[in-house]
Amino acid sequence: MIANLSLSEAGSVLAILTPLVAVPLGVITFSLRALRDQQFHGKRELTRRIEHAESSLRRLDGRVAANERDYATKEDWLRESMLARQNIERLSESFARFEATHTHNGTPVSVCEDTKGIRYYEGTD
Repeated sequence: MIANLSLSEAGSVLAILTPLVAVPLGVITFSLRALRDQQFHGKRELTRRIEHAESSLRRLDGRVAANERDYATKEDWLRESMLARQNIERLSESFARFEATHTHNGTPVSVCEDTKGIRYYEGTD
């Protein structure tokens, strides 16, 4: 049937059918573009919110860690104080041994080494 139409009749039919195809095709094109833009902006907003939540979580984690350091439990405090006491006792014992080995008749001496590498003891009177 369309093959039997003349050129002017085919042009008229085409002129009538073009808006019927072009308008819905334009609407589909613009709606797809709007959906794409909406998804892009939604994804960007979601990414921004996630990054903000992560940074807030990092700040909260730091504050909790600082709070834990400031407010240690009694057991932690006792353990740390006992460790400090043991370290002080070890230090005082080693100092007493040092004093005992570096005194001569109650007077402290210092070990010196001359330029030739010879060691001698010198009183610190």
